[in-house]
Amino acid sequence: MRKKHSLRQNRGPLYFYIILHLAVISAFAVLVAYRGGLHINADLFSMMPLNSGAAGDQPVKSIADKALTEDMADNIMILISDKNFSRAKQTAQSVYEQLKDSSNFKTLSLYSDMLSMTEIKEFLHKYRYCLLDSQAVDLLSTQDGARKFADNALSKAYGVFTVSSIENFEEDPFLLDDYNFHNYLSVIKKTGTSMFPKDGVLATQHEGLWYVLVSGTLSKKGASLANDANGVAEIYSVCSPLEKDGTRFVYSGTPFHSYKSSLQAVREISVISSLSLVMVLSLLIFVFRSPLPIITSGFSILISCVFGFSVTYLAFRSIHVLALVFATSLIGCGIDYSLHFFINWKARKLQSYKGLYLSCLSTEICFACLYFAPFGLLKQVSVFCFSGILSAFLSVVCVYPLLALPKKNKDVLRIKNSFFMRRLDIQTSLFYTLLIILISGAVIYFNRTHLKVYNNVTNLYRPEGRLRDDAALANVVLKYSPTSWFIVSGKSIEEVLKTEESVCKKLSEIHEHSGYGFVATSMFIPSEERQKASVEAVKALLPLAERQYDMLGFGAEYAEIFKDSYETSQNSFITPEEPFPSYMQDLIDSLWLGKIGGSYYAVVLPSVTVSVKAYRELAQSFDNVLYADKVYDITADVINGLNKAYKGKLKSDTA
Repeated sequence: MRKKHSLRQNRGPLYFYIILHLAVISAFAVLVAYRGGLHINADLFSMMPLNSGAAGDQPVKSIADKALTEDMADNIMILISDKNFSRAKQTAQSVYEQLKDSSNFKTLSLYSDMLSMTEIKEFLHKYRYCLLDSQAVDLLSTQDGARKFADNALSKAYGVFTVSSIENFEEDPFLLDDYNFHNYLSVIKKTGTSMFPKDGVLATQHEGLWYVLVSGTLSKKGASLANDANGVAEIYSVCSPLEKDGTRFVYSGTPFHSYKSSLQAVREISVISSLSLVMVLSLLIFVFRSPLPIITSGFSILISCVFGFSVTYLAFRSIHVLALVFATSLIGCGIDYSLHFFINWKARKLQSYKGLYLSCLSTEICFACLYFAPFGLLKQVSVFCFSGILSAFLSVVCVYPLLALPKKNKDVLRIKNSFFMRRLDIQTSLFYTLLIILISGAVIYFNRTHLKVYNNVTNLYRPEGRLRDDAALANVVLKYSPTSWFIVSGKSIEEVLKTEESVCKKLSEIHEHSGYGFVATSMFIPSEERQKASVEAVKALLPLAERQYDMLGFGAEYAEIFKDSYETSQNSFITPEEPFPSYMQDLIDSLWLGKIGGSYYAVVLPSVTVSVKAYRELAQSFDNVLYADKVYDITADVINGLNKAYKGKLKSDTA
C-alpha cells in the first residue's frame, strides 16, 4: 500500500523560530522603552559616508562630521519678509509668541538679548588685559602709540560713542573694555549671517524688503519625523495663516527638508505596500482559493518586516526612513518563499527545500556584500533585508510544515498540471540562460561609449517647489550656507589655537573681496602667546595711569589700584574649556571639539564656500589642518574608485 505524503511534524525548528524572534523583538522593545521612543532619521547628510578622503584623514573627518552634523541637524531659521519693517516685526512677534512655549522647541529666539550683551561685557572686563588685538599691541609698542591710545580713550569717555559704563572708569581708565567689545562685535558681524540688531530684533534689508529672523533648535520631540505634530508641522500651522497682504515666510534649515522627505517616504511606503498587498492577495486568491495561504503569507511578511526592523534598530540605534522604503523588497522575497511552499502544499506534493535554500543563500550573500558599502544608509538596508529575508525563510521551513495537508479535490489536479508545476529540461534552461546573457552582453558592448555613472550625491535629494525657492532666497539674504570646514588638530590647546590663527589669517585673504566671513574659536579666544603679548602691551599704559585718572576726575590713589589689578590679572588667561556667556558658549561649543583620544580638535567654519581650490591649498600648507567638503569628497571618492576599476575611461557628472 502506497504511503501518503505528509509534511514534517518536527517541532524543534518551530521552537527555535519562536525563541529567536521573541529574543530579538523583546530586545528591541526594551531599547525603545529605555530611550523613550523610536529614532527614525530622514537627514540627507546622515545617508552619506562619514569617512571620506585619504585613509589617514578618516578618523579626524569622522569626528568633525558627526559633531557638526548633530549640531546643525535640528537648527531652524524662519525669515519674515515685508516691505514694511514694523509689519514684518509684528508678524515675527506673533509667530514667536505662539511657538515659544511649545515642547517641540529646545530654544527659540527673536529678540536681541540685552542680558547676553551684559554678560559679554562682564566677561570682557574680567579678561580686559589679555584680549587686545594685534593692531592695539603694535600701537602700544611705542611711547607715542601708548599716549595716542590713552588720548583716544579720553575722547571716548567725554564723547557719546562709548559702550562702557562710567562705573568701570575707576578700574578701566583706558577703556580696554570698550575697545575689546567693539572688536568682538566686529568679529561677530563677520562670522555669522547678514542680520543686524534693529529695534530689538535681528533684521536685514534685501531688494526693498525687510527680513526679520526667528531662529531656534528643535527638541527631540519636535524633530520626530513623518509626524503631524512635530516642530516643522507646528511652524507651518502657525505661519501659513499669517502669510498674506505682502508678508512672506522663508524657511531655512535641514528639518524642513527632512520633514518633506520623510512624509514623501511614508507615502511611498504606503503606496508600495498597498499595491504589493493587493497584488499578493489577488494572486493567492486566484491560485489557491483558500484563506489559509493568504493568512499565513501575510503573517510571514509581517513578522519578517518586524524582525528586520528590530535587528536594524538594535544594530544602529536608529533607522533611516529611506531604509524602510528600500526594505519593501522583503514583501517580494517573502511571497516568493510562500508561493514555493504552497504550490507544493496545494498539490499535496512532498516538499523539497533545496531550491529555497539556494535562493535564500544567494540573496543573503548579495545583501551581506552590500553591508561593506561606505554609505550608512546602504548598511541599514543590508541589515534590514538580510535579517528580514532570513525570517521569511525560517517561517517557511520552520512554521509552514506544521500545516495540515489540504483535502484532495479538483484544484489539486489543476495545480499539478499548471504552469507553476512544469519543469523545463536542463538543455532548454541552459539555452535560454545563455541567450539572455548574450543579448545583455551585446547591448552593453555596443553602448559602452555612452556609459555614464551618475555619482554626484547632490542628486540623491533635490529640493523642489517652495523649499527650493526658500533655500535659494535664504542663502542670498542670510549670506550663510556652511557646507565645508577646516579641521585643526594638535597635541595641546595652544597648538590648535596658534594654528587656527594662522589659518584665519590666510582665510581672510581669500575672503577679502567676497563679502563672506568665517568663524573660529581663536577669533574669540586668542592663543596664550597672543594673550601674553596683549598683557605685555598694556604695561606701556601703566606710567600714564596717574595722568589718565586725573583727566577723568579721579584721585592719584586709583593709579596704584589699577597697577595692582594689572599685576594680579596678568597671568590670568582664557582657554576654550572655561565657562563663557551663554551667547558665546553656544557658538564655541559648536566649534571647539575638545580633546578626543590624545589630541585636541577644532573647526574653522566659512559661512559660504568661496573657493574649494583655494581652501584645499590652504589646508595643504599645514601639517595638522584638513579641509572637508562632504559632498565634494564623497562624489570624488566614488568616481575615483570607479575610474580605477574602469582604468580612467568612465565618464562622470562630478563637478
